[in-house]
Amino acid sequence: MNVLRVGPKDDRAQEALEERRAAGGGGEEVQVLEEGGDADGETWREEHKFPHDAAARKKWFLTEQHLRDVTIERGREYSCDFFNPYLDFNDFALRLPGFAMIPGITIPIISYWDGQPLRYVMRNRKTDEPLLVIVFTLVPKEQVEKKEGGAVEEEKTK
Repeated sequence: MNVLRVGPKDDRAQEALEERRAAGGGGEEVQVLEEGGDADGETWREEHKFPHDAAARKKWFLTEQHLRDVTIERGREYSCDFFNPYLDFNDFALRLPGFAMIPGITIPIISYWDGQPLRYVMRNRKTDEPLLVIVFTLVPKEQVEKKEGGAVEEEKTK
């Protein structure tokens, strides 16, 4: 995970955090997830000796004992973000880097998309066992607008 943020375990602190998030976001704004913790989530990170920097945390987790020492707690929010430099979801493009004097290449992939969902799979490197699978289903804008329009029409007829 490129970014890991640990939230509070206390329900009241979690509710206060969610209220601040709702008040801060004015509709279409995207909230950027940052490395760190909220309320006692920061204390939890310190108790587990998590590095404050995302790159250092990822390197720290390469040590098997560090993985064993961390227990995910029930009732605590863990927020993650993952991304890579090759897929641009804003433009539905594949960005291939250049090298030396050759510029990078951007390929619009939406015209090649055949409707298949996009899957990210986190696997155990030794056993190849899947640990986490995230599936994105892309829905064409026209299909969403048509469905929203249909819902409005249904409400008008009732």
